[in-house]
Amino acid sequence: WFNEQLISTTHKIDYKISSLKKSKQGNYVLTLKNKTGLISPLKIDAFNNNNKPSDYMWIEGFKRKKRIEFPSQNVDYFKIDGLDLMPDVNRKNNFINAKGLFKKAKPLQFNFITKFENPQVYQVNYLPLIAANYYNGFMAGVNIHNYGLYQKRVEYSVTPFYAFKSNSATGFAELNYNCYPKRVFQQITYGVKLKSFMYDYYDIETFNRVNGTDYRSLSSNYFKIAPFVQFNLKNNNANSPVNQIITYTSNNLLIDSLDKSYVVFYAASGPRLKKTKSVVNTLNYELSNKRLINPFKLNLELQHNLSMAKISATVNYNLTISKNKFFDLRLFAGTFLAGAETEKSYYAFRASGYNGYQDYLFASNFIARNESAGFGFHQFSDVDGALKTWTPLGQSSSWLAAINLKSPTIFKFPFKLFADLSFCDTRFLNTESFLWDAGINLTVIKEIIDIYIPIIYSNDIKKAIELNNISRLNTIRFTINIHKLVPRNLIRDNLF
Repeated sequence: WFNEQLISTTHKIDYKISSLKKSKQGNYVLTLKNKTGLISPLKIDAFNNNNKPSDYMWIEGFKRKKRIEFPSQNVDYFKIDGLDLMPDVNRKNNFINAKGLFKKAKPLQFNFITKFENPQVYQVNYLPLIAANYYNGFMAGVNIHNYGLYQKRVEYSVTPFYAFKSNSATGFAELNYNCYPKRVFQQITYGVKLKSFMYDYYDIETFNRVNGTDYRSLSSNYFKIAPFVQFNLKNNNANSPVNQIITYTSNNLLIDSLDKSYVVFYAASGPRLKKTKSVVNTLNYELSNKRLINPFKLNLELQHNLSMAKISATVNYNLTISKNKFFDLRLFAGTFLAGAETEKSYYAFRASGYNGYQDYLFASNFIARNESAGFGFHQFSDVDGALKTWTPLGQSSSWLAAINLKSPTIFKFPFKLFADLSFCDTRFLNTESFLWDAGINLTVIKEIIDIYIPIIYSNDIKKAIELNNISRLNTIRFTINIHKLVPRNLIRDNLF
């Protein structure tokens, strides 16, 4: 069986203790099950109250089910392969209590961040977290998850927060079910992501003062639920650095907004909110090659709903020049396939990336999502054209293309140089046929926080900045990709 089944095939060993009861003679009767069909010998160990093996029994392999009897003795629990030596793929079903009503019940074990897996306990990992945004204020919470060194069939992550400014509960969560087909796909994941935060605030103080009323200010929240299915394509070569992933996501949003149709009644009964539902589905194909020299990533994405469709392609290419030194080249191109002009304007391609209020999928986390001035307005998401300088130009409801380049770090300082070039339908530009900028990039935390200081930019961008009375200091922008700090990635990329 060892050479013919275990070594020469992809078959796996998975024996399970299904049940336990006592015979009339007082012996323990265990029902065992072979879940995979690979026939191999196995050992059953009996453990006493001191957690030490008191007896064992070797059993010939079998195909489906088998009953065995252990002589009556002081046993606390039974376990298949008590010393964890055989290559059983699921040790969680190898255990059963000899006493008590719930014979498969296991004690809870709470672990800070994570811990090596122990199949004899239910492990719950936790990580205290703090957060803040302009509307919810300071938030304190905890992430509860079951991520570890090895991927589990069912994985969850729940992060509730309490927001002290808004006095409300917020947070996000994710639930995944992983399965492993034998052909075509390495893995298929069915999952759902949820997220809810406050994103706007309507201050009614001025309205009350003018009209002599005493209405309460309004808080706008959003709730996002995004079920998805993800397919990881199988590689013929297990050592290949190439990875291909296809993901289909349905982004369902329930958003509070000010009911402007009700404005004539404000003085009589005060302003009110309305709830808006929207759905945008995304089909994404990602091809990555993590080779040591010149690694790259290709991302193709289709976004659509019942009346709108847009497609885009993004290439990130690291041109390696020496160890840990590379030029970061990004290419982007996107176009609309369908949609009315008003709808396409809402979902438009943006030459200078997304400010918070333009992030219609609520994909990123913003300090002040709906502000049009102040510190929070300087945060952006470097998508689409990804110009590092803000401009109202290049908001295209037709097509857009861009080239973005970053230099290696300069000497040992965390500084890089950047240059961007963006093209789009000239209807959405001014006098020039394209937009460009260049400047300095300061990396605060790699891939998480970057600061961009524009030095030079095209004349049309300069005119727009002057018309909006934006000082040189206020052209500085930054990105915060806090969504990349998920426990699963931190554990698997850093702790192991």
